[in-house]
This record gives sequence, structure tokens and C-alpha cells, in this order.
Amino acid sequence: MGNSPSQSLSPTYPTSRWAGLPDDCLAEILKLVDGFDLLSIERCCLYLSLFLRDPSSTFIWRAVIRNGTALCLPPCPPDLGPRHYIHLAFGCFCLETSTTYWMLRTRLCSKCKKTLIKRCNKRNPPQLWFVQDRDISFEDLVRTRPSSHRRQIEYLRSEIIHIRVSIATKTDREQKQWLGERKSSVKAILDHALQTSMFEAHLRDRREIIMKARAVLIRKKLFTLGWGEWIQTMPASEFDDHPLVRLPAPLTPTEWQEIRAPLEGYMEEIKERLAVEHQEELRREEARRYKEAQASLDRWQNPNKKQKKKKNPSGFV
Repeated sequence: MGNSPSQSLSPTYPTSRWAGLPDDCLAEILKLVDGFDLLSIERCCLYLSLFLRDPSSTFIWRAVIRNGTALCLPPCPPDLGPRHYIHLAFGCFCLETSTTYWMLRTRLCSKCKKTLIKRCNKRNPPQLWFVQDRDISFEDLVRTRPSSHRRQIEYLRSEIIHIRVSIATKTDREQKQWLGERKSSVKAILDHALQTSMFEAHLRDRREIIMKARAVLIRKKLFTLGWGEWIQTMPASEFDDHPLVRLPAPLTPTEWQEIRAPLEGYMEEIKERLAVEHQEELRREEARRYKEAQASLDRWQNPNKKQKKKKNPSGFV
């Protein structure tokens, strides 16, 4: 399988325990995992990262793409490499929760989206003045996706610059040929993006299952630490929506040791807040009972006093 990744490492870098396993055996193991696990393995150590980045390891990424058919993952399109395709489908390029924009061939979080994506009116898009063929529309050359705003579309800011640079150095004949290929490519990307809707639905279902299992496990651990009474008292949705609880990743022992202290601090705040709310509820209940007792005493002391009739604002009897 080409050169072993260990040959690319510095002599001073500690050799990974994986280096003792033959490349063919390691490749057969990696071919059996899914996209999420393969990306985690790639980030595990330098040796495995170099092993998977090696051009001769492309067949591993292709095998993992075939494993993704259980989640309705479409075949790898010709405009993407297998590794890029797996990162686009299963990866996370930002520290925050990111979203895959299949039509734009990128994955962005909310902050990156504001920086890299531009919005325009669908009926009045930017003019591609450097394109001589006026029969070609904006959406024929630029990869766009519907925006959450009505009658607007989104596209990458760098897309127009790329098209302009690609056309600038070409003759009229080469430009015409390039525009035709570009138009066909954009149409193929749109067709592939439509096929990923079922895959995204399966990912959402899987993410919800993982987050529910994570919340249940964290509840059990906090119960054993003596926080059961307060967890049962507080709204379940409030606990499940906590940033450390609502994560689409299984809870590991190492992660629990990291988030245990912040969660116990959070439960202390909940305990104090619920105690204050309980005292306020007791005061309101005491005030209500006092008002009822006062009204009863007034009726007993003045039995002949007529009570004021409440007005009926609706006018109905």
C-alpha cells in the first residue's frame, strides 16, 4: 500500500502502537467502520492521520461511503473526492454545531455562514458582466441554495471571483466550452443535493437518539451524586437543552470527568432558584388564604351586607 506513514514521521516523534500492525490488516479494519468513526480515527494520532491521508488509502474512504448506504448516503459525486465527501457528510469543521450545504459543497457554522455566504434577490441577482453569453443566467453558473428569507437565494462570496478568474484567461471558444461544462456541473450538483434529503433525515433521527441517550446517562450519574430531587423538580426540557447535555455525541468516562464540575455548579444554581421559587409560591399561597379568611370574617361580621356583583363584560347572561 505504498510507503508506510511511519516513514514520513520525524525520528524524534514517538512511534504509534498502530505502526506494528501491517498496512493491509489495518486497512481491512478501517473499511468496516462508518463515517463518524473514521473521522474520529483520523484525528486519533498522527500515524493514523497520515495513513488515511495517503493517496493509496482512497479505497478505504470509498468503502466507508458504501457503508453509508444504510443511512441513504448517495454515491460519491464526480466533483468531490472520497475523503472530502466523508468530511462533508459526517464531519464538523467548526467548534460549534455546523450544517452541511450540499448545493454549495461546504459545511459551515452560523458564524462562518455570515462571513462566507452572501444573500441576494432571486429575481434580481448580481450581473455577471464578464460573461459574454447573455442567455446564461446567474443560477446556471453559480451554485445557489434557497434562503430562509422569502424570494432570496444564497451563494458563496468566492464563487463569482472563481468564475471571473477562470474566464479571464480563456479565448472565446474556450470560454464557450467552459461555460457549457460549468452549466452541466451546476445541474449535476443540484441533482445530487436533492438526493441527500433522505440522508439528512436519517442523520437527524440518529442525532436525536444519541442526545436522548446522553441525557439519560447524565441524569443517572447526577442521581447517584444526590441531585435526583432537583432533577425531578425542574422541567425536563430545561435540563435536556443544557449545552453540555444536548450534544450529538455519546458520553465517555473522560468527558464525564470534564463536565461533572460544571454540571454540579449548574445544579447548585437550579437548587437555589427552585428554593426561591418555592418560597415565593408559599407566600402567594399564604396571601391567598389570608384573603379568603378575611372575606369569610367580613361576611360573618356583616351578614346583611350585600356583596357587590361582578360586572359581566361580555354582556351575556
